[in-house]
Amino acid sequence: MRRLLVATVFVFSMVLLSGMPARGCGDKLLVLGRAVRFGALTGVRAAKILAYIHRDARGSESLGDPQFQSALQKAGHQLHIVKNSEQLELALHSGKYDLVLADLADASAIESVVQSNPNPPVIVPVLYEPTKAEFAAAEKRYHCALKAQSKSGNYLSVIDKAIEMKLGAEAKLKRDRSKTSGGL
Repeated sequence: MRRLLVATVFVFSMVLLSGMPARGCGDKLLVLGRAVRFGALTGVRAAKILAYIHRDARGSESLGDPQFQSALQKAGHQLHIVKNSEQLELALHSGKYDLVLADLADASAIESVVQSNPNPPVIVPVLYEPTKAEFAAAEKRYHCALKAQSKSGNYLSVIDKAIEMKLGAEAKLKRDRSKTSGGL
């Protein structure tokens, strides 16, 4: 009996001491000395967004929606709202914005003002109850488009896509400038 008890204790202790350590999901994030920001995990960059809300445009209703504005602010974006073309021009010249959100009809009207900026923001049109063809045409022209009255997660994914486009365009411009200045 005593031999059986000693053998059992010995086998049990060997099993406990010789096992592989179990690593949980996300163990790479728990490495000591490394800090991980939430933005680095999601790949999201906080953007400065200018919303052009024209009172006659149907898509502008969703831009003025407090839930939409709250969702953008919770995601870390800064939202500035302008209500006429004079305020738009003043805001574009006084500050640097990453995106301009506007109704589709207004987007084509303000395109020349936005593109005259030295570092132009990306225009993201907002469409109210579009057909598939209208939405596809808007995405083809502007590369990103928002559907009014959709879920906030959809807003954020389109905004993230537009920010990535903006960053890609800035990186390309920087590479082109360095090639031209390096070639002289």
